[in-house]
Parts: sequence; C-alpha cells; structure tokens
Amino acid sequence: MASGGQMRNVASLLLLLNFCMYVIVVCIAGWATNIAIDRGFIIGPGFDLPAHFSPIYFPMGNAATGFFVTFALIAGSVGLASAIAGINHLRAWHIDSLPSAASAAAIAWTLTLLAMGHQFEGFQQSEYIFVHKISKMRLDLKHVLFKPEASGRQIRTSVARENEMQIN
Repeated sequence: MASGGQMRNVASLLLLLNFCMYVIVVCIAGWATNIAIDRGFIIGPGFDLPAHFSPIYFPMGNAATGFFVTFALIAGSVGLASAIAGINHLRAWHIDSLPSAASAAAIAWTLTLLAMGHQFEGFQQSEYIFVHKISKMRLDLKHVLFKPEASGRQIRTSVARENEMQIN
C-alpha cells in the first residue's frame, strides 16, 4: 500500500492539473462572454427588442452556446474554489479538511457535467438541422434535374405525382 507522502504527491499533481483546467475554462468562457457583450444587442430609448430576443444571446455558435458558456463560467469558478479547498486540504492533510474539499469538488464536477450536457444538446440540434438541410438540398436538386424538357414533354417525378394526388 502506498504511504501518505506518496499519495500526497499524487494528489498535489492531480490538483495542479485540475486547477489549470479550470483556469483555461474560465478564461475561454470569460472571453466568449466578453465577445457576446461587445457584439450583443444595443437596447436603449428608441430601440425595440428583436423578435426572438434572448437575454443569453451569443453572436457565435448555435442556440445552446449561451447556456453552455454561462454554465461553463459558473462551473469554472466553482472548480477554482474547489481547487483552493483542495490546496487547504493538502496543506493540512487531515481527515477534518477532507469533507469540504470533496464536497466542493463534487459540486464543481456536477456543474461541469451540466455544461457539457448543454453543449451535447446543442450538437444534437445542429446535427438535426444539418441533416434536414441536406435532405432539403437533395429535394431541390431533384427539381432542378427533372425540369420540363425543351420539347415541352415533362418527366413525371414522385413529387409531381404526389401534388396531383393532393389536388384530386
């Protein structure tokens, strides 16, 4: 079994990696929030709200980007706080300081999973929209390929037959 000193070295290395990860998350989420504030809607006297106004509007990404960046910023801040609690536990290295560090780490991990869940939802929405656009492009391509010929004779497509059946 590993001694306490070896476990302390492993824990400090993992804590350092965790701290660096959360610093990167907070920096990127803060940058994205700054861009959203700078390029967001201008609302003032004489300006009307846009038709589909959302208080979490981001001029980049898809509809889930605003929620992802917001939760990532919250998760990064809580993660940094949990890293500080972990540093306190490493300094004391006593059973009394473990529960506060572990609970803060669990909350930060849960918020990180929440932010990832919002982004995966955005990926699914984007994939659905992409597949829908591709299928619509294929239908448009069929209409272009099966246009009436110059001689006046028309090639009947399945779409034309469906339209005739709907009329009758």
